[in-house]
Amino acid sequence: MILCALSLFVELSASTPARGAENEWLSLAQSGAPNLAITLIDEEQGDLSLGSREWVRLEGARLAVLEYGRRWETLLASISHYPSRLPEGFMLGVNTLKAKALLGLNQALAARRVLRRLVWTTAPQLAKPWYARWQQLIIKSYLSDRLLGDAATALLEYKQHYGKVGRAYHILQARTLLAAGQSEGVESILTSEKGPEVEALRLLSQLHSKQGNLSGIWSHAQVLAQREGLSDPDRRRFWVIAGWAALQAGHWLKHVASLEQAWSIDWSFSRHDPLFAADADELWDAYLGAGRVLGEKLQLAAEDDSSWLEAALSYDEHDPVKARSIYGVLALQGSSPRYQELAHRRLAGSLRNQEFGAAIIDALYTQSKRFEGLDRIPSSVRASLADYHLERDNIDLAAKLVMGVKQVPEGYDTVSWQLLLSRVAILSGRNGVALKRLKELLSRPVTLEHGQAESLIRGLLDLQRVGEYQNSIELYDKLLPLLTDHQQRRQVWYWQAEAYRLLKRPAAAARLYLQSAGISDQRITDAWGLYTRFHAAEVLSEAGLVEDARRIYRQLLSDTETPGRRAVILHKLRLLPLNQ
Repeated sequence: MILCALSLFVELSASTPARGAENEWLSLAQSGAPNLAITLIDEEQGDLSLGSREWVRLEGARLAVLEYGRRWETLLASISHYPSRLPEGFMLGVNTLKAKALLGLNQALAARRVLRRLVWTTAPQLAKPWYARWQQLIIKSYLSDRLLGDAATALLEYKQHYGKVGRAYHILQARTLLAAGQSEGVESILTSEKGPEVEALRLLSQLHSKQGNLSGIWSHAQVLAQREGLSDPDRRRFWVIAGWAALQAGHWLKHVASLEQAWSIDWSFSRHDPLFAADADELWDAYLGAGRVLGEKLQLAAEDDSSWLEAALSYDEHDPVKARSIYGVLALQGSSPRYQELAHRRLAGSLRNQEFGAAIIDALYTQSKRFEGLDRIPSSVRASLADYHLERDNIDLAAKLVMGVKQVPEGYDTVSWQLLLSRVAILSGRNGVALKRLKELLSRPVTLEHGQAESLIRGLLDLQRVGEYQNSIELYDKLLPLLTDHQQRRQVWYWQAEAYRLLKRPAAAARLYLQSAGISDQRITDAWGLYTRFHAAEVLSEAGLVEDARRIYRQLLSDTETPGRRAVILHKLRLLPLNQ
């Protein structure tokens, strides 16, 4: 709920403009471009005087965007740099948001200290609009720390003070009862309320009361979890309930599948939602439970690792949940370290084949108490996790994951392992180390598989992203003869063209864009060809070759049917100088 930041500068800062622009920036964040919103706010703030009316307005918008994205660390860092004298109304909202951010980072005690200071030190006339919000956050902080008696007392005081209560109170009351194991009365408390969070609380109440139909609860929860338009927190709550219902019903495989779905969703928010905070060890326990049931059914001997592996392999293709359950048993309880390592690798490999499976692997190995310390994670899984975190720009964690792995991990060949190390080096700022590795790799007479070639292209693109344009062009030249897939060659030509463009060599860029499009056929009309020919026309114009640019734009017009794309091409044509 984007409450604090949008209201703090509108309602509590004197003579503040209306919300139009602020809503526009928040809309940008909601459409998937939060960094663009922040950049635009930075540009507008420019050299404004800190604390001025306009600065306050823009800073409120920034906080709204950060709150929406749950970027709590960034938000707290911004607040920490504020000057000491800012409008009091603005700072009330800022400190309220600070408490919410601390709760989001699972620092409930620190959040309460901020909130108590607000309650005790704020003048009554200024505090009046905020008391209810502060009290709600205090109750949430008690629930986060499982101080259920304090939460119940605070709820009672809230009702006595405000008399008429609404949705927020009812949800907090239901959460407090459920946290205390008192599911009776939750249904009646939530009778008049609607929404995904309310539905999740109702289902949890039915589950706790042990009066509901467990199969029905599981079925209803998994249907709700797949409903369109849900937020990640709501979707995850439903999958967690489905997993718990399946466990109570003794349906181990449904339990595994539901918890896997829950862990495939961003789990960071669950740190401050303890009512639905299934931890990663629950998924490991689910694998163990389901795997043991399967082992008994298949009459697998406890110490016969090879038979467990054979059973898992037999399920790999047609029933991967069963396969992963058996791999889980073998990984944690196998009698041979070699089979344990192999099972970890097969488990991670099976998950990688699922949509969002990499997030589940990350949870299993970085959020589990079974692997306290990165050095406890099997080396093959560490390498896989390093890849995952590189893609998310978590460079420090990726570097720590590969640190200390002395040999090529199982499941990796020399090429893919050296590529991973090179990418870590590039993104850690050690370009010289990476260049040496990549040059050595591309100087060998090697036949590249399709996946290895993709990884190499990605590694060279990383080098290009950090500004090594000339070096990346030269390494692309070494890579091209090793590629057998024509589409991969087209990709390389495209990225070389991009590098030349950034080096301010538009003619060289145009040649490679056209080569990527299919230079032997001037009218190639696949999507890639149309895209790269458009870029070729742009750089031809930059090179002063306006007639060539005009010719290609006109060809693109005749080859393009999509109205939006035709409009863009026509716009580009009209921008070309008329006298050339």
